[in-house]
Amino acid sequence: MINKKYGLAVLATAGLLALVGCGPTGGSTGPGGGSTASSEAPLDPASLSLWCPEGDNAAYQAVIDAFEKANPGVTVEITENVAENAVGDRLVSDASACADVMAIADDNIRKAVNANALARLGTTYTEYVVEHCGEGVLDAVSINGNTYAFPHRADNSYVLIYDNQKLSATDVLSLETIIQKCATNGWDFCFDISDAWYSPAYFWATGGEFTPNADGTEIDANFLNPTVLAGLQHISDLYKEYGATINTTGGLVASLDNANINFNDQTAAVIQWNNIATYEAQVNDPDRIVATSLPSMEVNGTSYEFKAFNGFKGMCINNTTATGSDTAKARAAYALARYFVSDEGAKVFFDATKYGVTNLTVVEDPAYSSNKFNVALGGMVAAGRTVGQGVSVTDDFWTPMTNFGDCIVNNAKTASQWGDYASVKEAVTGILGDSKGWSIHD
Repeated sequence: MINKKYGLAVLATAGLLALVGCGPTGGSTGPGGGSTASSEAPLDPASLSLWCPEGDNAAYQAVIDAFEKANPGVTVEITENVAENAVGDRLVSDASACADVMAIADDNIRKAVNANALARLGTTYTEYVVEHCGEGVLDAVSINGNTYAFPHRADNSYVLIYDNQKLSATDVLSLETIIQKCATNGWDFCFDISDAWYSPAYFWATGGEFTPNADGTEIDANFLNPTVLAGLQHISDLYKEYGATINTTGGLVASLDNANINFNDQTAAVIQWNNIATYEAQVNDPDRIVATSLPSMEVNGTSYEFKAFNGFKGMCINNTTATGSDTAKARAAYALARYFVSDEGAKVFFDATKYGVTNLTVVEDPAYSSNKFNVALGGMVAAGRTVGQGVSVTDDFWTPMTNFGDCIVNNAKTASQWGDYASVKEAVTGILGDSKGWSIHD
C-alpha cells in the first residue's frame, strides 16, 4: 500500500537509523512536559511568526488560514522566506531572531539541536506523528530518540523525467541508451553530474557508501573501492564523449539550468526533482511527460542501478518560543507545527502544492497516487533505491563533492581527464580524501 512506502519504506534504507541514538538531547519538551503536550483544550489568543521557503507562500498561507479558522484568536504571519536548508544556520546564529515556527530540512536538524535551538516534541506529540504519518518517519527528525520536528514532506528527491515521444520505457532503463539516442537525434539529456545533490547517484550505483560518525564530525566513505572508482571513470568517459556544459545537443548536459530545459524542443530527459508541471506545460500533450525510476549504468559488463537522496522536511518550533514566558504562544506554536501533519492540514498543503506529504490519509487518497512524481519516487523507495539525506551528510559534505563533480566537467575532455590528478583514484584522494571532515578508504 502507498502508506507503507511513505510511512515506512522511505526510511528503510541503511544508515537512516544511525540518526537515532546519537547526539545531544537539548530543547524543551513543549507545554506540559510532553505527557500532555498535544492537549485538545482550546488555544488561548496568540500571535505567531512562521518562516517558509520562497515560492510556497500561497500553500503555507492556505494551511495558516485553515488553522486560524479552527483556532479563533490565534494569528499567524509569514514574516520571511527562508530556504529549509538555511534554517539551521539561522538558528545557530541567533535563535531569538528567528520565527516561532519554521519549515526545516532534515539535514539541518542536527546543527540546530547542537545549539539547543530546537524544541523537542514530547511523548504525546511524537505519538501523534506516528499515528498520522507512520513510525518510520521519526528517524529522519530524531536525535538520541528525541523528536525535533513534525515531518510533513518526504519528497526532497529526484527521479527521471522523460518525453515518451522521444524515448521509450525500455530506453530509459539504461543511462547509456538514453545518452546515445539523444546524441544520435540531437536531443538533450540533462543530468547535473557536478552537483553534490545529484552526483551521489553514480557513487551509490557501484556500491559507494558514506556515513557520518556518531557526533557528525567526519564522513566515512569507501570511495577508493575499485568498483566505485570504475564507476566514476565511466561517468568521466561518458562526459568525455557526449558531454556539454550548456544545453547544446550532445547527449549529456551537465547543467540543470531550468531556463534551457524545453521538452517541446530538444530536451528528451532530465534527472531532477518534481518540476513535472512545468514540463507538462511545455508540450501539446501532458501525457508525453513521464516520471520513472533512475536508470542503470553499465560498467565493465555489469549493470548498476542509480540511487537518489530522499530528504524530509518538517515543521519545527523555536526553542526560544517553547521555553519563553508566553505559554499561550508556546502552545499555539506546537499546535501550528502539528497541524501540518494532521489530516486536515496535510490535505490543504497537498492540494495547494501536489508535494509528497507524509500524512497517511492523504497518501492513500487517489489524487495523491495520480501524481507522477510521487508514484515514481514511491517505486524507488519501495525498491530500496533512495538514501536518507539528513543522516548521510554533514556541512563538510557539499563543497568537496561539488569540487569532484566540477573536476569531471572541467577535465573530462582533456588528455588526462582528471586535470592535475593522474587518475580517478588520485582525484578521489586529493579532492575528497584530503578535505576537512572526510575519511576515505576502499
